[in-house]
Amino acid sequence: MMDKLEDPAASTSMSAVQIGVVGLWVLALLFTLYFASSILLPFFVALFLAIIVYPVVRWLRLIGIPEGIGAAITLFLVFALIGAGLYGLAEPAADWINRSPQIIEELRTKTWSLRRAVEDAQEAAKDVEEMTDLDGAQPDAVVRREPSLAGQIFALTWSTAASTIVTLFIMYFLLALGRRTVERMFEALSSKSRQVYARDLCRRLQAQLAAYLQTLTLINIALGTITGIVMAVLGLPNPVLWGALSGFLGYIPYLGPFLMFLVISTVSLLTFDDWARILLPMIAFALIETIEGHFTTPWIIGRRLTLNPIAVFVFILFWGSLWGVMGAILAVPILVSLKIICDGRPALAPVSALLGTEHG
Repeated sequence: MMDKLEDPAASTSMSAVQIGVVGLWVLALLFTLYFASSILLPFFVALFLAIIVYPVVRWLRLIGIPEGIGAAITLFLVFALIGAGLYGLAEPAADWINRSPQIIEELRTKTWSLRRAVEDAQEAAKDVEEMTDLDGAQPDAVVRREPSLAGQIFALTWSTAASTIVTLFIMYFLLALGRRTVERMFEALSSKSRQVYARDLCRRLQAQLAAYLQTLTLINIALGTITGIVMAVLGLPNPVLWGALSGFLGYIPYLGPFLMFLVISTVSLLTFDDWARILLPMIAFALIETIEGHFTTPWIIGRRLTLNPIAVFVFILFWGSLWGVMGAILAVPILVSLKIICDGRPALAPVSALLGTEHG
């Protein structure tokens, strides 16, 4: 009788071992995600882009065009569309970059009164610090030369071009060979029940994620178009650039609209001298984002899937800290994928409820 009793110390020890193993797995995963970002980030970008444009490849296959050729045609159309957009936006974007020293000086001039108040506060804090410094010793200043703006832009352009090429190659193979590769993986599973479950999960993941990404893309295109038109009516220079930037940042909930509001505010402050005209583009963009963020997008996407705002914010911070801007853009699609996977497992129901709710 006593031999069958479970030792509480042994149970606690096993629990501690399990927690330690899970912690090591989490650390290993974070280490891999961070240091393998040059490989994983292009793959995830290519995967989500492939999900968005795969209906084109599927339609071409239905009319008799092989997937390899259909993937090449689709990729060429995507590349041509992105290239045309970047070509049209390159000149105004380069003009704003080249004017950065002048822009900084204009901002300093127009915000002189605010800067004066901040500088007075800093001087007062410095005086207090000097009065409380007993020994008066100051550490030697270390002068560090930062790379020039042109050098930083060149390095960023080169790395972006290299990542884009890798992403396009991965995207082609996913479009051309992805369906057959996944089918072979299903056939390699040991039991029929696992094959059925894996096929059903993959089908739901592809369908729901594709619907989410395609809907969000259409919403962001509409958002960018409306923003560009409104900014043009209000007299803001380069309205097409701000419309495209607004649509691009629309993929980052909360943070993207806030950054775009700062951009609109800065451009408006540099363009106009009258405070009424300065505030008008800011108010207009805030109104557009309020309608889009609180009514349009929740009504369209929320009918199918509602994500927990806390989970969205945490995912944006996490993936943004790992992979930068592209990580912040991929945060919500990754969250949606995780939500769909958890929905298919009863054991993960608490996690699914934590991430959001699904509507039928």
